Amino acid sequence: EEAGELSRALLAEPDLRLSYRDRVGLSVLDGRLRILAGHVDEGIAALQDLGRQATECRNFDLATHIWQTLATTLADIRSPGDGTPGTEATDGGGSGPAGPRTG
Repeated sequence: EEAGELSRALLAEPDLRLSYRDRVGLSVLDGRLRILAGHVDEGIAALQDLGRQATECRNFDLATHIWQTLATTLADIRSPGDGTPGTEATDGGGSGPAGPRTG
């Protein structure tokens, strides 16, 4: 929750000096945090809007990143930490996909 509040506060800052790509990256993080915090519909809508905007601007690398983040995040909440490669626990223990588990 705290990270989401921080990202939203930064995005609302009118004098925030970020490139377009960095601002979108922060918005993607905010959408992901919303989903992981249980505000699934809000997070999905935000990421879908960002993905559509990037696609319409023909920024396909960025669009791919956004849609992949949405898909990965939804997979993470569907089966958190089940040991499947590419999923992570949603307890705040990591910032990216976990690798295959050993042992």
